[in-house]
Amino acid sequence: MIEFLNTNLNYLLLAIIVSGGVFVTKYTKEVKIKDSYKILIASVIFSTIFYVIDGCGKKCLNSYLFTYLFATSFYELIVKFVINKLKNINMDYFK
Repeated sequence: MIEFLNTNLNYLLLAIIVSGGVFVTKYTKEVKIKDSYKILIASVIFSTIFYVIDGCGKKCLNSYLFTYLFATSFYELIVKFVINKLKNINMDYFK
């Protein structure tokens, strides 16, 4: 499993997508779109920009698609959970 992830996952793009998702949900509260759609749009934009800049071409397309799918799931399942837990810890601390 780890070998598969190392082969097919672009860790820099993963970090960009996840941090972009955190940024988008935090700083676009006034936009009346569900957070999951905002993350989807931002992830597609970040992935496209990274794909064009990297210049890897079609040979990296599978890696980028897998990284995009992994990053969005990772954000929804793990990052969101951790952020909510941290918010609850902070709220409990100030009570």
